[in-house]
Parts: sequence; structure tokens; C-alpha cells
Amino acid sequence: NNKQTTPPIMNKINCLNQIYGCEESFKSQHSLIMHLGECIFFKCEFCEWKGTSLELEQNHPNNCEINFVKCKNQDIGCSIEATKEDISEHELTCFFTPFSKTFRDILSCNANLLERVNSLQENHKSQQQQIITLQQSLLSQKEEFSNVIKQQNNAIKTLEQHLSQREKFIQEILKKKERKEKERLKQEVKTWLNSFGITTPISSLTTLDLQNNKIKIIPYKVKNALPKCNFYI
Repeated sequence: NNKQTTPPIMNKINCLNQIYGCEESFKSQHSLIMHLGECIFFKCEFCEWKGTSLELEQNHPNNCEINFVKCKNQDIGCSIEATKEDISEHELTCFFTPFSKTFRDILSCNANLLERVNSLQENHKSQQQQIITLQQSLLSQKEEFSNVIKQQNNAIKTLEQHLSQREKFIQEILKKKERKEKERLKQEVKTWLNSFGITTPISSLTTLDLQNNKIKIIPYKVKNALPKCNFYI
């Protein structure tokens, strides 16, 4: 019962560069990853050089005598690859070397022309977009103007109808007033004639003259018997 349990032995993780001489080992993957950033046993695949991973990636490729590098004229068409020593000899006799300046000038000119064309295309695209925007704006303004004109025409039509109805209403009032006035005048004329003993119907008299607020009445049957009479109202 008092027997103690022996803790399990943790397997250590060796450095990935153990085959190149690194003897470091670690208890966790995290420790290994931290070590690899500083390990000095990274080896060049072409020569015997050893160093850190950063040096292997950035500095050593330019100094390795065995590593294959590209011709300096690769940007103008040369596809030759060789060791650093051999590529130096090749570049002296490379077909593109005598024309390198001319080719690079042409490439530079083409690049400038391409940039100019791209700029013109962008400007053209921008102008087209502006034209589309203006067309849409004009169409919108045209529709708004058309709606305003339509509303104004409807308003004018409504006003004309209102004025026409008002004019008819006024005419009806004036006609009613005129009829009432004629009836009143006929009644007064009848009363006035009766005061002279004249019983002639109003319809047999001459037309009433309402100008200047006067009534000129000359009965047909009493035209020679009575003088011209003016009745003031």
C-alpha cells in the first residue's frame, strides 16, 4: 500500500539539425521551435556551410560557390542557370549582354507605355462613369421637371374649373337678382299706374328702361292721353 508510483519518463525531442551536429534536446515542441530560430547547424544543400536559418535564407545564397544562380540578363530573356563561378564566365559571353542596355531601355519604355495606357484606360473608365452619372442625373431631373409641369397643369386645370364654377355661380346670382329686381320694379310700376287709375297689364307696356336708375313707361293705350312719365327709383 505504501508503494510509490514512479512518474513516467518524458521522451525528449531532439533538434532537427541533429544529423548536422546539433546535440540540443527539448521537453516540448514549443521549446524546440524557439531553439530553431537560433540553431547554428542549418546546412547548405550545395556546400558545407553551416549557420542559422536566417543566414541560410538571406546571406549565404549570394556567397555560395556551388549554389545555382540565374544570369543577370534573365530580365531581358536569358534563361541560363549555373554555379556562381560558372555564371560569371557565362555573363561575359551572354548573347543578351551587348544589347542589355537597349533591351532594358525598350522594356522600360514598354513599361512606361503600359502604365500610360493603364492610366488612360482608368481615366476613360472614370469619364464613362461620370457620363453615366450625368445621364442618370439628367434623366432624374427630366422626370422631376415633367412631374412639376404635370402638377402645374393639373393645378391650372383645377383653377380653371374652379373659376368656371365660380363664374357660373356669380351668373346665377346675378340672374336671380335681376329677376327679383324686375319683379320688384314691375310691382312698383303696377302700383304707380294704379294710382292714376290705369289698369293696363304690365305686359302690354313698352319695355322697361332701367338705365340711369329710371323707368320710362309709355302705355300704348294712353300714349296720347298722358305725357311721357319718368319714374325714379
